[in-house]
Amino acid sequence: MESQPPDMQAVLERLEKLERQNRKLKQTAMVALVGLGALLLMGQAKPLRTVEANQFVLLDTAGRQEAVLGVGPAGPYLRMYDTSGKQRIAIGVSDETVGLALQYADGKAAAGFALHPGGVLLGLGDADGKERARLQVTSAGPEFSLNDSEQNQRVHLLVASGGPTINLLNADGGFDAGLGDAGMGPLLVLGGKGGNHAQIGVVSGVPQISLMDADFRAGLAMEGSGKKAGIRLYDENNAVRAGLVFGAGLAGLSLNGENGESLVSAQTGPNGPSLIVSDSQGRVLFTKP
Repeated sequence: MESQPPDMQAVLERLEKLERQNRKLKQTAMVALVGLGALLLMGQAKPLRTVEANQFVLLDTAGRQEAVLGVGPAGPYLRMYDTSGKQRIAIGVSDETVGLALQYADGKAAAGFALHPGGVLLGLGDADGKERARLQVTSAGPEFSLNDSEQNQRVHLLVASGGPTINLLNADGGFDAGLGDAGMGPLLVLGGKGGNHAQIGVVSGVPQISLMDADFRAGLAMEGSGKKAGIRLYDENNAVRAGLVFGAGLAGLSLNGENGESLVSAQTGPNGPSLIVSDSQGRVLFTKP
């Protein structure tokens, strides 16, 4: 048999190549159709289902209750239990509050988190279930407090719009000490027996020390700067009854009446000493020189 012309031979080779490609395409299409049919059959065998209930209880292989998801009068909740059946975690949602509680093995409160209309808080309890620490954020600002074993607040820290403050309290709830900054400078307040107080601070750049009674009425006040220092003594009506001033080459002493009127004024300065004695009406009774 004579060979085909070169152009016909090339045509036959192309036809054979196309035939092989066509067979491969048919095989690939068949595999795809089989796979698609299997997926369709699987979808028909296991359709998606929606389960509706008021409560779901999860059990382990021994039939012990591990978790409960349900809806109560206040709202939905989730509870989780340990192997002994004790509740250890509880999450709940109501109309106004979202809460999370962690419990010790004996059921006592270990920690709690709550989001409520007034703010957000985190409480930490000791082994007896008593709250010992609390961190919260309210409209007043962030707060942190520490309690003793009887849940009496002993330390309170607040960062308000006017400035930060930290207070130390005794077991009876009485004030022991406080440190704060109300915008005019740092101030340390110490509480004593009977409600008396001492204040140490820097107000508007001037250091001050004050001794006060339970009603914060000053008994003694001292202040000083680089140029002047002074001491004032107050009576029970918070009126200045005596004062002593030093500074800039001047020293002065004043004694006042019940209404703050000057009765005795003595001072020494560049021009020498002077003394003025007056009555309660302001009339001069004695002067020197």
